[in-house]
Amino acid sequence: MNVQFILYYPFSTKQKETAMAQSEMEPLTLWDIRVLSIAVFIAVVCSFGIDMHLPSLPSMVTAFHSTTGMLQTSITIYLLGMLIAQLVYGPLSDKLGRRKVFLIGLGVAIVGSIICSVSSTIDVFLAGRLVQGLGAAVGMSLGRSVVVDIMSGPKMVRYGSYIGVFITIGTMVAPMIGGYLQHWFGWQANFIVLTLLFVMCFIITLTALPETLKTQNPLAFHPKHLLNNYWTMLKSPTFLGFTLCSGLGMATVMVYTAVSPFLFQIQYHLSPVFYGWLGMIIGGAGITGKLLSGALATRLGIHKGIVTGMSIFLIMGAALLIGQLLGALTVVSVLVLICLATLGQGFIFANAMTGAMSPFRHLGGTVGALYGSMQYWISFFVVSIISLMQVHGVMVLGVSYVVLAAVGLVGFMTANMITNKEPL
Repeated sequence: MNVQFILYYPFSTKQKETAMAQSEMEPLTLWDIRVLSIAVFIAVVCSFGIDMHLPSLPSMVTAFHSTTGMLQTSITIYLLGMLIAQLVYGPLSDKLGRRKVFLIGLGVAIVGSIICSVSSTIDVFLAGRLVQGLGAAVGMSLGRSVVVDIMSGPKMVRYGSYIGVFITIGTMVAPMIGGYLQHWFGWQANFIVLTLLFVMCFIITLTALPETLKTQNPLAFHPKHLLNNYWTMLKSPTFLGFTLCSGLGMATVMVYTAVSPFLFQIQYHLSPVFYGWLGMIIGGAGITGKLLSGALATRLGIHKGIVTGMSIFLIMGAALLIGQLLGALTVVSVLVLICLATLGQGFIFANAMTGAMSPFRHLGGTVGALYGSMQYWISFFVVSIISLMQVHGVMVLGVSYVVLAAVGLVGFMTANMITNKEPL
């Protein structure tokens, strides 16, 4: 049902709202499914750049005659590339269209992956990771823009959560694949496979992805126009509150990513293959959270959904700290608490994206760019601190979960008060 028809049809206000809600929850069309399937596949492959080589990090320390901190930098520098490039890809796609910019970013990612796979020194490897991140940013940035192009409101929360399930499956499979590649062929195999996956994405985009942007904006990439748009969003407490929560939620993921290879493989003496399988278990918890978020989207609403996710992180972080101080933690109990914390992520991401981007749907690429870049800036800042500290124990996970969740709750409630939202 057309939204304009709902707005002007002579029903009562309550009937209008009910009809609009039903319209928002209409099932996806075959065209929607096709577009989203391709966008999700690209986003999954781009996320592989973060997770796939994790089982190889301890071995790469030896191969490059380097340190734990330097190899953890391979994660932060990838994030650096992503946060920089997203500011470009979003508005550029508002001007040129999503499909063309997808092709540009995937081409850059292919080059970066090749550099990583043939590197013989840590400096060349890190340079390749930066280029790889600059290219892979297109999957995350424009993936969100495509969702905004074709859906809104409760429909965006529900299907956004379900889309997140597929992306989570990709991220949980990536370390498992990387563990086997490390075991059979060595660390370079991870980046050779990534190269092939990026080439596959390029071909699929070239041959099968339709354009989702209905109207191109020739001024979208003009510096003055672009800065004005960014400033409009940055002045919005609603945008900042939801984006802060999303960034802090992403930071908890990145903290686990940076710490877990050394925590489980060095402290608990697990093999790379076994560590890779842990990703499947933790990913299952993330899927559960996203499914719950999607199922409860209408009942909870985006505000309570955010608070639920952050509260889960806070509680699990406190449990990790208390268990560590009491000396009561085992590898199983640590895994259980991390899984429960990961379940909370499912309530954060889809709700935060909907809350931040919905007021700026007319700036789909630009708002997706700023949202994604700020998300990765927060993650980059947090993980950079951990890399400099060169820590990889349970305590850093517990402290990170508690601090990030507390900051998120306070920031979100403050933004909510400023914009006179309804009480949570």
